[in-house]
Amino acid sequence: MTERPPPQVEQILARSVAAFLRSAPTQQIPPKLRRFKGIRPKGLGQHRAELVGALEDEVLRRQILEWLDGKPPLARSDAGLLRLAVERSEGWSEALGAGGSSSTSSQEEDAKVARLEAAAGRERERARRAKDEATRAKEEARRAKDEARRAVSEERSKVMELSKEVSRLEGELTAATRASEGAAGAASRAERGRERAERRARTSVAKAQVERDASVREGRLARREAAAALSRAERLEAELQAARGGAPKVKTKTTRAGPPKPPERRSPLPVPRGRFDDDPETLSEWLGVPDVVLLVDGYNVTKAEGGFRELSLELQRDRLVEGVSTLQLKTKVGATIVFDGSAMPPGIGRPRKRRVKVVYSKEGETADDRIVGLIEELAPHPVVLTTNDKELQRRAGALGATVATSNQLLALLR
Repeated sequence: MTERPPPQVEQILARSVAAFLRSAPTQQIPPKLRRFKGIRPKGLGQHRAELVGALEDEVLRRQILEWLDGKPPLARSDAGLLRLAVERSEGWSEALGAGGSSSTSSQEEDAKVARLEAAAGRERERARRAKDEATRAKEEARRAKDEARRAVSEERSKVMELSKEVSRLEGELTAATRASEGAAGAASRAERGRERAERRARTSVAKAQVERDASVREGRLARREAAAALSRAERLEAELQAARGGAPKVKTKTTRAGPPKPPERRSPLPVPRGRFDDDPETLSEWLGVPDVVLLVDGYNVTKAEGGFRELSLELQRDRLVEGVSTLQLKTKVGATIVFDGSAMPPGIGRPRKRRVKVVYSKEGETADDRIVGLIEELAPHPVVLTTNDKELQRRAGALGATVATSNQLLALLR
């Protein structure tokens, strides 16, 4: 291009070349023009001459001509000017220069047409989007309706099933209520029978104890009367001998040897009907038996699970003695607590005298041996021992003691 076209024509050509560069693949753009591929309209002013000068490249002109044949996004007047500059037919330079005068009105007309076409395109796009939205909404409404219909059908089925289940459960509840009422009546009758049997047993035990005590007293009285009669007989015989003038005979006191009386043996207390032997209530009932004696393996109880193992030994002893004292006030049972004497540090005195008897093992003696010795020393009344020590339980059971666990006692002390 020998002469520089008018500014208006140059501006149109620069804008058209920039439009081509934006649409063309990067590898097809000459390297020196690739930096203009993303140029903005406001940057065309300072690079206008360079963009128009690039049309001197014949390869670029052929590429632009092919682009123009493909209906590029240019106004018709702009596309016509660019085609003149690219084809360069005879008189193109003069025609390009003359196009500057009429380009303004044509450009305005083309711009108006372009604006109208753009507005129409936007309206068509909005209409298409609205149609698509309506179609989607209709489809979603149809799906929602189908899902609601399925949900209602499923809920109806569930309601029917639940109704059947409720009816079945109501029938079972009615049957269970009747059975429970019958069981409650049977349990009440059984409890009354147990109480009657317990009262009869206690009455029988008390009666037997009274009869045994009366028999003992009668035996003692009979022995005293026999001894007195024997003494009187000896005195009479001595007086008779003295009256006869002879020396009194010295009579050796003899006793008639009868068959040895077998020692009375202690028997364990029976487990109350309807209870387990390790039930705290079983221990409570045992402590209500007349003349029963309670022996407590002291540290075995305080250090058992649920006991007072976190306290010092002194506080463990005090806590246990206090609890057993309270239990004794309720049950009137005779109670003895045995502690290991080796666990008593020097300088700590024995506890003050209480209603509960507190015993310590002696030097060289274990608390277990002390407990077994107490069982052997006690009269053959019922003895209840509370300990978790299996070996001590075995030894005490061999002596007829009733064995309860430390946990049973702790349950009654709470």
